[in-house]
Amino acid sequence: MTGTNKHLTYDDRLQLLSFVSKNYSMRKIGTILGKSPSSISRELKINRYRKRVFNDNDTLCTHARTCSSIKRGCSQTCKLYRLEPCPRLLKAPWICLGCSHYTACHKSKLLYDPKKAQLRYEDILHTSRLGPSVSQDG
Repeated sequence: MTGTNKHLTYDDRLQLLSFVSKNYSMRKIGTILGKSPSSISRELKINRYRKRVFNDNDTLCTHARTCSSIKRGCSQTCKLYRLEPCPRLLKAPWICLGCSHYTACHKSKLLYDPKKAQLRYEDILHTSRLGPSVSQDG
């Protein structure tokens, strides 16, 4: 437990990733880390990033089963192309890690990297303390 600290630390973020991969609930992770479940959920949602699959093309269109003109690269050319949403990504934990279909899935992955999240946090913290930028030109 992190004590009275308001912000997530890098160690908290590492633990968060570990707990999500074990499919812990947001409530359970929040209790362990001493943070609210909504803060944990928000951390994952805000700091997730897309990792494209090997062919850099999502293979599952919502129309794939009924489309008569399925061809390679239709995501760029077809006006009806709609990416089939993954139900896991529509609610917490917002990322693919921990999913039972993770290795077999051919869609782009949404992942969470504690190091990237920490760097983003530090950058936001730094820029928020700089104050407004005022030019000398008048």
